[in-house]
This record gives sequence, structure tokens and C-alpha cells, in this order.
Amino acid sequence: MKNETAAVDYYKKAIAVDANEPNANFNLGRIIAEKGNSTMKEAEKLWGKKGYQAKVDEGKGYLKQACACFEITAKNSKDKNLQKNSYFNLMRLYAQLQQMDKSKEAKLQYESI
Repeated sequence: MKNETAAVDYYKKAIAVDANEPNANFNLGRIIAEKGNSTMKEAEKLWGKKGYQAKVDEGKGYLKQACACFEITAKNSKDKNLQKNSYFNLMRLYAQLQQMDKSKEAKLQYESI
């Protein structure tokens, strides 16, 4: 957790210098997506109990933040592998968020690279 916090701080500093920096956005997106996924797993344990919806909303918030990072990477990276990985992550995350049109668009972009 300590290393993760340091990494997040590092990526945020890099993004503060250049908001479109693809590598920092990609790596920050990965960390945030993992936090969103673990939060969603915590929500599953609360199904039918108090706090369930709040935990789901928290998890979705992280997933949306991760999407923003991957969108920046996909649009600004000159590295085709990084672009492809970004679109793959977007395809998966948008599906989790039940935004199927965006997921399909990400899939088309992924397949075109």
C-alpha cells in the first residue's frame, strides 16, 4: 500500500506537469481501476445490507476515473501497444459500468490497431 501511494503521487506529479502524458495516465489508470474492482468486490459482500449502494457508487467512481486516464492515454500515446492496452481496458471498464456503446467503440478501436 505504501508503494502504491508513492506511485500514485509520482504519476499525479507527472500529470500535473503534462496532463496528456500517456505513461503516467496509463499507470495511474491501472491503479485506480484495481481500486475500483476491489471496492466492487467489497460491495458484493454487502449485498442486501446497509452500505451496499454507497460501496457500489464508490467503486463505479473509481472505474470512471480510470476510464478518464485510459482515454487520455489512448488519444495521446504514439506507442501502439500502449494504445491497444488502453482500449482493451476501456472496453472492459465501460462494460462493467454498463456503458455498452462506449465499450463497443473501445473494442472497435482496439481491433483497428
